[in-house]
Amino acid sequence: VALDENVGRVLDYLDQAGLAKNTVVIYTSDNGYFLGEHGFYNKMWMYEEGFTIPMLIRMPGARAGTTNQEFVSILDIAPTLLDLAGVRIPPDIQGSSMKPLLLGGAANWRNAFYYHYYGVGGAPQADNWIGYHEIVGVRTKDAKLVYYPTWKDGPFWEYFDLRQDPREMHNLYGEPSRQEAAAAIKARFRDLAAHYRDMEVVQQLD
Repeated sequence: VALDENVGRVLDYLDQAGLAKNTVVIYTSDNGYFLGEHGFYNKMWMYEEGFTIPMLIRMPGARAGTTNQEFVSILDIAPTLLDLAGVRIPPDIQGSSMKPLLLGGAANWRNAFYYHYYGVGGAPQADNWIGYHEIVGVRTKDAKLVYYPTWKDGPFWEYFDLRQDPREMHNLYGEPSRQEAAAAIKARFRDLAAHYRDMEVVQQLD
């Protein structure tokens, strides 16, 4: 409640001081912890319960009260602010400007989201070995592919059809009827790893 109240105080001040007309406000947070979902705790998992975070934006020219379901990332904040300020976006920056989305467009926006949790350095502890392992994956609007390259029992994959299984309870990786779909999203996964220059992952997929 205190956080909500103080965000309101900031917005009220911007309005009262006449600054709202040229000020962009971005509100976001970290993702939440798992509390038993899928039998896990902590927050590194790629399952939906902890995979998304809130992002609210108020800016001149954007219609109030609208919601956009496109894939955006914390990586997009820096190029968005540069773009809105009229500053050139460095070519090697990994995010994309959300300005077109904020102004009502969505053409040529990303259709898949890349994720990489690098794990914790050092040897796994007996009471917390899970957090020491890498998790890499890609989510599209309809499916998700997750790769565990350093799992204690050897690398393995998960593939979920989010249309039929939104709670991600049925791993379809290896199912004969899903081989073509899994191969297609794996190719997209490799392309994104190369795009973000995550070369260790690219080498493992080659």
